[in-house]
Amino acid sequence: MWGPILEKAWAKMKANYVNSDYGYVSNGIRSLTGSPVFHYSTLFFQKDEDINNFFQELKKWNDKNYIIGASTLG
Repeated sequence: MWGPILEKAWAKMKANYVNSDYGYVSNGIRSLTGSPVFHYSTLFFQKDEDINNFFQELKKWNDKNYIIGASTLG
């Protein structure tokens, strides 16, 4: 039930649904919660070690109950 309500609130903030299309997950989280947001890209990871370190950090953030979002290119 909360999903559609949040979607409607987001569209109202952007004036309509067309204006709210696309964008970064971080922009939505920041706009709806007012919390600081950090953006990380995995495009530049060169080694398995980079990926493992990132997922260890991600687990720490999840354990602290941080809001976490993800998106893909396109």
